[in-house]
Amino acid sequence: MCVGYQVPNGGGTESQGVSSQVPAAFRNFSLSQKERTLDELVRDKWLCATSDGRIGLGVRSFLDLRSWFRNNDVPACDVCNEAGLKANACSNESCNVRIHNYCLTRKFSQRRAERICPGCGTQWAERKHKQSF
Repeated sequence: MCVGYQVPNGGGTESQGVSSQVPAAFRNFSLSQKERTLDELVRDKWLCATSDGRIGLGVRSFLDLRSWFRNNDVPACDVCNEAGLKANACSNESCNVRIHNYCLTRKFSQRRAERICPGCGTQWAERKHKQSF
């Protein structure tokens, strides 16, 4: 599991806003120190790297943040009840149901299972819907 986000590359005007959010101790890291730290966090599964260059929340971070997700009303997947950070949302704007791709596959792979939202009964489209968070 990897919850991925693009990491700013440190160039251009966009990085100036990001650097003001970075603690002073980390601003003084050399590029090699940053790369080493990032590699270590990926190796230890706190973060994960995807094939398209994104860095995301690793398994250890996700597990460590489980209670925080629940306490802060992060929408949960309707199938597995875990935080729906990369879950597909129901196409009905007034419905709050979220389901992970892998949970959708498992839920709708049964031949008799109708592809409808368990919350509102709206037909669940084959394509990916907007993702929450």
